[in-house]
Amino acid sequence: MSALLIACVDVDASVRKAAFDALNSIDPNWTHNSETQKALPRLTKEFKHLYCFKKSYSEEVSKAADKLLRQIGKPAVSYLANLIVEEEDKIEYKIHAIWILKDIGSDATSAVPQLIQVLSCKASKVRIAAAEALANFRTAAKAAIPEIFVGLADRDVDVREAMLTCLVAIEPEVADLLPFLVHKNPNVREAVADALIQIRPQALPALTAVVLQWCTNSKAGTENVETNQKMTEAVLQLLGKFGPDASVAMPTIALALVDPNPTIKLAAVRALENIDRDWLSDPAVVKAIVSFAGGEAAIPELIVGLADQNEDVRKAMMACLIATETAVPDLLPLLVDKNPNVREAALDILIQIGSHTLPALIRIVSQGCTKSRTDIDNVEQYQKMTEAALQVLGEIGSDASLAMPTIALALVAPNPTIKLAAVRALGNIDHNWVSNPAIVKAIVSLAGAEAAISKIVVGFTDRNSDVRKAMVRCLVQFGATAKPAVPNLQRLLTDLDPEVRKAAADALMQIDPKPTAIEKHADPPSRDTLGKYFRPEPSASAQASHIHSKSSSQLHSLKRDLLRLLQGDSQACQRLIELERRKNPQRKEDELYEIVIYQLVRDRR
Repeated sequence: MSALLIACVDVDASVRKAAFDALNSIDPNWTHNSETQKALPRLTKEFKHLYCFKKSYSEEVSKAADKLLRQIGKPAVSYLANLIVEEEDKIEYKIHAIWILKDIGSDATSAVPQLIQVLSCKASKVRIAAAEALANFRTAAKAAIPEIFVGLADRDVDVREAMLTCLVAIEPEVADLLPFLVHKNPNVREAVADALIQIRPQALPALTAVVLQWCTNSKAGTENVETNQKMTEAVLQLLGKFGPDASVAMPTIALALVDPNPTIKLAAVRALENIDRDWLSDPAVVKAIVSFAGGEAAIPELIVGLADQNEDVRKAMMACLIATETAVPDLLPLLVDKNPNVREAALDILIQIGSHTLPALIRIVSQGCTKSRTDIDNVEQYQKMTEAALQVLGEIGSDASLAMPTIALALVAPNPTIKLAAVRALGNIDHNWVSNPAIVKAIVSLAGAEAAISKIVVGFTDRNSDVRKAMVRCLVQFGATAKPAVPNLQRLLTDLDPEVRKAAADALMQIDPKPTAIEKHADPPSRDTLGKYFRPEPSASAQASHIHSKSSSQLHSLKRDLLRLLQGDSQACQRLIELERRKNPQRKEDELYEIVIYQLVRDRR
């Protein structure tokens, strides 16, 4: 029997075939024959010899030896296991021996210690073959985990891939893998993360527990805070990679949104985005997230997140605060925060919350318009708060119509910026706000009609033409009561803004239908704008003498002044004059220069 086994690896193919046929004829169960086991030492020696000293015929002979040892199976395991751990530079026979052990399968588990030993072999091909063989033994090869982790840091990418495949196949405990998520070697970290992704159903509970422990336990006095923080960040990143499969972890991830650590907060935001890309645009999801994070109790920490340097975090905090609808009192002071990101975020949140903000915003505007400056600790800050509140009300639009009477109070505020903010807010809420009787009623309620008219007239001199126009239209609502303001209206007939001039002319016709004399001004009003308030048209020669152009020297002086304002930019000068000429084609050249100069000086104040 022994001789036949050796003949099975003879150099002659016909001898090999005849020997193999004889074995099967003599004993069909020859693989378990005691004589076969006696021949194994010599057979494995021949196997090694074939791979160590290749001849022209050795490939076929080697294949025959491989086939023979595979058929023998379990009895050959111990001999093959000893071959792979020999201190021999030649590796070909070792690799083939490992492959045979792999193919023998579960009957070769006794070779696991030797396979683990060669995981640290100098030859990368041997390491790869050993990892592949151990992967075939699955859980029976768990003792190999420490060496596999070493292999995950291997410089050879093929070795790392083989080690990762082996690690997943062995099905290690998730708890054993977690510490390696913060390993100093990036290859190890990446490989472990990939392994956890492949076993994500089993990994989810343990990963969620890591985040929960970080978010609910006090960090004060805790050892390895930095390591635990890095671990939590890595776990959040990993949960994000799980995608929708990690949706059950979203409530726990929500807790990290209100963590004081900005990197944890950012990791949580990105994890939620990767799990559900539409979570920010789904109010129901955001509301649930906020409730998981602590509801109203989470508002202070969400507000802190508005100052985060990362835009994604700020957007997430905004979405959460909008969903609460109870954060308005906490958000109002942020309208004047020194951080521009916070101011902008607070403004956007209040606008999106909409009508729920009205009572608080109305209260701010009302106090800003009715309180004495001596009753306010920080006048400048309160004015900024009032301006911001008016801006929010305007952005809310028609839904803020209930606030219009209160906004009207700001029309007669002494501060010009508040006055302008009120005009713009009313215009955004209702384009036809000037005809709303509630506006006049609110203004009159401050100090009576006479005082109200006086305050409106003050707005005629405002630097902003929108304010001047709004004040004129507002005055019309007083009717004949506003006759004392006629001289002031007449002065606006020469305003540089044609819309203001037209509004003044319309107001005069409604307040005092009887034509009156118009004061002479250096810049007389146009006939089309003033209607019946324009003097009866004089003769052409009289008109030419009344409305004459400046002399050429004066025009040259005006051009020089405009160029000085524009720092010598003649193209800009010409562009501005042409623009004004299109607006007012009836104007003379010198008048156009005067208007442009006036506007530039006004806008630079």
